[in-house]
Order: sequence, then structure tokens, then C-alpha cells
Amino acid sequence: MIKNKQSKFHTDAFTRGGQIFSHEWRMRFQNYKVVSLWASGFGLLGLWVSFLYADLSIWLLWDFYAMSYLSGKTKVFLWPQVQDFLINLDILLRGLMRGSRGIPSAYKSLSQLTTDLWVPDQGRVFTRTIEFLKHTWVMEKAARVHTVLLWGLGSWITAIVAMMFYFRIKSHNIEKDKFLRGKEIESMGTVAHKIRKKGHPEFEIAPGLPLPKGSENQHMAVIGATRMGKTTCIIHLLQQVRQKGHRAVWTLQAN
Repeated sequence: MIKNKQSKFHTDAFTRGGQIFSHEWRMRFQNYKVVSLWASGFGLLGLWVSFLYADLSIWLLWDFYAMSYLSGKTKVFLWPQVQDFLINLDILLRGLMRGSRGIPSAYKSLSQLTTDLWVPDQGRVFTRTIEFLKHTWVMEKAARVHTVLLWGLGSWITAIVAMMFYFRIKSHNIEKDKFLRGKEIESMGTVAHKIRKKGHPEFEIAPGLPLPKGSENQHMAVIGATRMGKTTCIIHLLQQVRQKGHRAVWTLQAN
């Protein structure tokens, strides 16, 4: 019984497609998880080594860099964009709640923004944000932190690239054909060389591949898939037999 070919819109086609799609993305996410874990580990390792090498302190990373330097950079960058919003919000709060102080800092100009930093052995420093960011001492401290962060980022990127190459090489080795047991298949040139060493053959199975001498009158089988050249091989042998003045009988049995 011959089954009709299913339509590409058949339910089974969508089911198989969905299974293949989900399996493919599940495997991808597994690989992404492995790569991200290893890359994050190497990134943290590089960050830790550079942290020790640069002799940084927790105060320099948190109090100075995160709470003062980065926050100051953020204020300077965002203040022109958010000041109008804060002014409108201040007007709204004063109108809704009588006696409300609203947001007095909304009316400050960019040059009036301030930064508050506690410095060991010196106490608390209170200065304008723009002057703080341009100070030589601040720029030197920030450059040290930037070096550490760049080392961590470089370690992270290096780990990602290394893992990508590792998985590529591993997948190539898995897909590569492996020899389990028995005799390995030799190239046509190697086989032809071995046959010629045993004698001078009279016939060729295919151009460049001789037939072992004395085997032309023995049983042989030509095996191959459809359109692989079985008939062409036999016709090539019959043409050589005719050229040498011999006779050959070719019996073809269907199926």
C-alpha cells in the first residue's frame, strides 16, 4: 500500500518541526550556559588578580568609584535630560500638597551639582561635581580602577573566544569519521599501485583503477547505490574486452 505524501501544512509536520526546533534551542541554551559560566569564572579570576596586583581597596572601589565617581558622571550626563521633568514634578507636588517643599534641587544648574565623599584620614569632602571629576587626584584614582576593570573584561572576552574555539574543535572531532576495527578503506591510487606491483593488469575496472591480473574470468560483484556508475563500469570493461579481440557475455537479471 502506497501512502500519499503528507502536505507541508499537515499537523505531523508542525509537530516534528516544533520538536526539532525546541531540541535545537535547548542544546544551544545548554552551550550558552556552559560558556557563560566558564567565561564569568575567568572574568572574575582576571578581575581578582588585577585587583590584587593594583593593590586596590574596598573604599576605592565602592566609596570612591561607585558612589562618587560613577554617580557624578551619571549626574552630569543625565541632568540636562531630567531637569525639566524634575521641575514639572516639583510644580505638581507643590500644587497637590500645600506646604510641600517639592524638589528644591530641581532648579540647580549643572555647575551647582555637588559630590560628597568620605576620604580616610581626611574626613568628608564636599565639592562641586564638575570640579571633583576634573581634579587630578580623582582622575588618577579612576584610572587605576579602569585598569582593573579592563583586565577583568579582557579575561572575560578571552574566555569566551577560547570556549568558542574549544566547542568548534570538539564538534569537528565528534563529526569526523572514526576507524573502529577492521581494515581502513584505502584511496584508489594506493589500491592501483598495489595491483600493479603484483603484475601487469590487462583491464581496468575504471579509468586509473586496474583489474587484478587473472581475475577477469572470475566471479565479481559491482556494488553501489543508484546512479553511482555500476553500468558505466561494466560497459568500460566490455569495451576493453572488444578492443583486445576477446568475447564476453553479459547477462542482466532484473531485480
